[in-house]
Amino acid sequence: MNEEKIGQQISLLESNFINEYATLELLNGQYILQMSNCKFREIQGDYNDGNHEFVAIVIHGWKSRNYNRIRETFQDAFSSANIDTYYYTLPHHMGRQESSSFYSGELMISANVERTLYSVYQALVEINALINSLSELYPNSKICLIGISLGGLLANLCVTKNKNIHKLISICPVNNLSYEVWNSKAFLEIKSELQQHNITYEQLNKHWDVINPCNYIPVIATENILLINSLYDLFVPIEDANDLLLAWSNPKRILYKSGHSALELKKKTIRNDVMNFLTFV
Repeated sequence: MNEEKIGQQISLLESNFINEYATLELLNGQYILQMSNCKFREIQGDYNDGNHEFVAIVIHGWKSRNYNRIRETFQDAFSSANIDTYYYTLPHHMGRQESSSFYSGELMISANVERTLYSVYQALVEINALINSLSELYPNSKICLIGISLGGLLANLCVTKNKNIHKLISICPVNNLSYEVWNSKAFLEIKSELQQHNITYEQLNKHWDVINPCNYIPVIATENILLINSLYDLFVPIEDANDLLLAWSNPKRILYKSGHSALELKKKTIRNDVMNFLTFV
């Protein structure tokens, strides 16, 4: 690993990325996110007429190929509650997947430690630009950030910096990425490649420590945070999820007796829990 480059990336991640803004333009029913530091980014969404108490931004998980499962879970409930919803696509996923990669998200989380950090930083800049732009587009609405799995990691990092977020809902979120890579079955290939290059867990943990939400404190009220974890999650071990709960002074948490596929197996339960939390003032 290039120590100088890693140091530069850490400086970037610790910079004031929350001040980024973007232009949102509606083109043929599709919002386009334009920023000074990136190309046009399509933002999928479900929009409703009238006044909106809440506007939701949803961030998907690693390897996601579309938003179908997430829309099946939330779209009808959000529409009934008149919640406009914006679906942010992570770097190297879906329509942003490079033709050279074998699957959606391959180039975002990998044994390339430097590229992983850059990808996370890029996502943080873009998500915060979207949050800030929507807070201006909907001045009388509350921004709710919903992150799922890897998207939960990004959402959790955003809520430690951006006061324009009113509520955070983090569903089976990745926490300490280096811990997950070293201990989760989902990352066996990445761990093996790291070991082939003589990278130890201690080294990886040191370099990715800057993207561990446990190192930061949320800037929104604790009662506006909902963490949803699964007791038998093989992707995000419960001991790592517990670390975030303690680091953040025990915000509201719902613990399912299920695995990481809770969004697939417990759609109705998650939908009801999310809506109850959103509508509880």
